Amino acid sequence: MEVPHSTVYEAVRALRPRWLQARAGATFQSREPQTARVYIDGQLRGELGEMWNLLPTEVNEIRFMSASDATTRFGTNHIGGAIVITTRRR
Repeated sequence: MEVPHSTVYEAVRALRPRWLQARAGATFQSREPQTARVYIDGQLRGELGEMWNLLPTEVNEIRFMSASDATTRFGTNHIGGAIVITTRRR
């Protein structure tokens, strides 16, 4: 699918804005709502801002994982879920 956006973050914001919303849930470290963590080609890259560094043409697939699914797959600290990106350059 061709998306007229210059970064993956902009594309997700336009097409799936709920993926970017903070989820309620307090941890022992923070009482602030948590956003999804970003994984690119199976590697934890960090916060949502990492998607500003990717072009839509570099991406093969983007999926959102719920907090429980992300915790099962990647371990703890996924209260906001995970955005899993598979690139074409992989």
